[in-house]
Amino acid sequence: MNYRAALAARAEAIGPGPETERIRTAARLDLTRLATSGDLVVDVAREYPLEEARSAYAVLADGHAGGKLVLLP
Repeated sequence: MNYRAALAARAEAIGPGPETERIRTAARLDLTRLATSGDLVVDVAREYPLEEARSAYAVLADGHAGGKLVLLP
């Protein structure tokens, strides 16, 4: 979810503390359920061989990856 979409959904930033741990634990459980059911969708922008990790990092640092970057062994 991007920042604007998060604001539109009334998302709130969380900081350190017991409430944060509760939220993160619940989110992990939800993500695990989605992954197990095959309903977790992750947008992969590009795959890089491990030897090209520097190039992948440069794209990541630029902030315009357009999805997750995957390093392959």
